[in-house]
Amino acid sequence: MRKSYEFFLLYNKEMFFNKFAYLYTLAVPLVIILLRHFDWFKDSPTWTVFQSAMIQFFAIMIVLTAINGIGISLLNQRESGFLKMYTFLSGQKFPVIFGRLMSQWFFLTLNMFAASLMMAMVFHQPLLKTMLMTGLLALIVPLPVFACSLLIAALPLKPETMTPLGTILIFAVFIFIDVFELTDNRLLAFFSFLNPANLILNEARFLTGNVSDGMMGLSILTGILVYLVVGYVAYQRLSITSKTNR
Repeated sequence: MRKSYEFFLLYNKEMFFNKFAYLYTLAVPLVIILLRHFDWFKDSPTWTVFQSAMIQFFAIMIVLTAINGIGISLLNQRESGFLKMYTFLSGQKFPVIFGRLMSQWFFLTLNMFAASLMMAMVFHQPLLKTMLMTGLLALIVPLPVFACSLLIAALPLKPETMTPLGTILIFAVFIFIDVFELTDNRLLAFFSFLNPANLILNEARFLTGNVSDGMMGLSILTGILVYLVVGYVAYQRLSITSKTNR
């Protein structure tokens, strides 16, 4: 764990120098939520409405972090040779990758708390309640999607190919949210975990007591297990050497 901590610190320094990536993860979801709920500046929302909007906000942040901050970043490291170099220095790839996951988790949590604090103060929501909700969701919800994002890093693609594909993937994830959210088909609703944003939304609603349906609970559990298994397999297959520059 000592080696993982060293890489955690290294990646944190990288994030402080690359402020654009940090602010991008915070600003994009914030703009989307404020545009969708501009009427809140006139009339403050109820706690239920506010909580629902914040859960959607967190889902956007988590997906952006998983795809860009973990998947594509590790792929870039692999193709540039840094993943191989870091692995050589540490003796194995686990501390390098785990350090990246922890660093992104740390900055995601900071963003979530910063956004929650600002939104709660601006729209007159209970501050302690908002912070407790944020802490609970930040602690648990991102883990399965973060693990699954290792699949991107394991793909035999060049960074210049994966970057536009990542943008398309982000749009696809959010376009298909409503397909699962609005369906009356229980089988389709069960497989909503196939969309990471829907899995995040369902996890968050379950943890905040807004989902009590047994079938949805089973869907969430299945989704978490599938994402963790995919992440484990992707980790095992993730090469530390470039797959395109041989």
